[in-house]
Amino acid sequence: MTWRAAFRTALTIAWLTLLLPLQTGATCGGISYETGGEGDGCQSAALIAAAVVGGLTVAVTAGVVAYRYFSAIKTITDLSVGLSTHLPARGEREINWNHRSVPTFGHTFTLHGRANTKELVGRAAGTGDAQGQWLDDQAAAVFLREHYDPAATERYVVDLPAGLGLMIMPDGTRVPAPRARIVPNRRGIIRVAYPTLETK
Repeated sequence: MTWRAAFRTALTIAWLTLLLPLQTGATCGGISYETGGEGDGCQSAALIAAAVVGGLTVAVTAGVVAYRYFSAIKTITDLSVGLSTHLPARGEREINWNHRSVPTFGHTFTLHGRANTKELVGRAAGTGDAQGQWLDDQAAAVFLREHYDPAATERYVVDLPAGLGLMIMPDGTRVPAPRARIVPNRRGIIRVAYPTLETK
């Protein structure tokens, strides 16, 4: 039952308490209500009924006010908790973890992404160094988000799950990449991250 329904119910009961003698032709103090007579007993009954109506009205009104007050307090509290949970702390900023975000991933996918096969093959052949390539940019972005260390100031290596990256060798052959190197950006999030054969 809502507070409005409770208020209407209480008010109806109170008025029925006051009007019931008039509707039934009851008597009080020896005088019938139907005759319109007056007596001390009837006056007392009327005063009592009026007091009941007033008391119930005040009680229900106070209950409604208290209910709405505490409901408002709870709403504000829940909102505060929600904001503190989802908003970044002071000094922090929201990070866009979309794989297309250059401020977040730097050259990770512009140099080592799935679309860079031709460039990586040429670079491996020209430099004599194996080149790492991500096989799924979006999955790689999720992986890097999970392994990103905001406290890191130097590059670090993490184990790479099978099927996420490969190495393009100088002779053009391809082998699975067992690890990935993450290079943090001191002015951003990640400067570059790529699959690697190295351990550090």
